[in-house]
Amino acid sequence: MFDAASPPQRPPAPRRALCSFVLSVLCACACAGHAEAARLRIVAAEAVYGDIARQIAGTDAEVVSLMANPAGDPHLYEPGPAAARAVAGADVAIANGAGYEPWFDRLLSASGAPAKVVIRVDRLPGVVQGAQSGNNPHLWVDPASGPALASALVAA
Repeated sequence: MFDAASPPQRPPAPRRALCSFVLSVLCACACAGHAEAARLRIVAAEAVYGDIARQIAGTDAEVVSLMANPAGDPHLYEPGPAAARAVAGADVAIANGAGYEPWFDRLLSASGAPAKVVIRVDRLPGVVQGAQSGNNPHLWVDPASGPALASALVAA
């Protein structure tokens, strides 16, 4: 018989504990999926720019360098399917520019889903190029290119 004066009965402790555990796991899974989806995806044509991006973004980004070997020759590099997938999935793409990696523009246009932000180091303010640099396309040796790229990445 139900007594209106008696307090309502609570579910047994093991059932409450199980419900709490299940809710905690569901919340943790939802938060983990959201955090992973929020990571910025950066693709860099050369390792040096990928290294700078890793230092700036830290754990907030997944960084892929297409030419991971710094000794690689960009004139001989032939991007494969993995490079095409990396470019297609990128939020930010970084290239040297100045004609250094002509294949990168082809990858960008063929990706079908161009990066939201494309950073070309040769177009960053303060980077010396052309006749002023002795027509040296290796823009990462210019002391101004690192800080200019860092500023562009922070703005991205």
